[in-house]
Amino acid sequence: MEQARPSSEGRGRIVAGVDGSVPSKTALGWAVRQARATRAALEAVTACACPLAYGLRTPVLPARDLEEEAATVLRDAIAEVAAPGEVARVASEERWSSPARVSR
Repeated sequence: MEQARPSSEGRGRIVAGVDGSVPSKTALGWAVRQARATRAALEAVTACACPLAYGLRTPVLPARDLEEEAATVLRDAIAEVAAPGEVARVASEERWSSPARVSR
């Protein structure tokens, strides 16, 4: 999770990575409270990447929609930790990449 340097008006940007785990939801909850306290913009991000089969360099496509699953995880996590009035203020994005690349 990364927080942009706030301006003199107390505004900034907080980015929280979400993977659906309890620790990521805890971090998102902190980010929601911090954004509220500092009036910072909040962006919740999740990454999805096509898994590679062990020993193969080409992706093995699963029989499910990874992007839709990522969007569902993100949407559910935001709904769980943000107050109903705050959900609309949380920008969310699913990115097709590895978590390491998304967090840069």
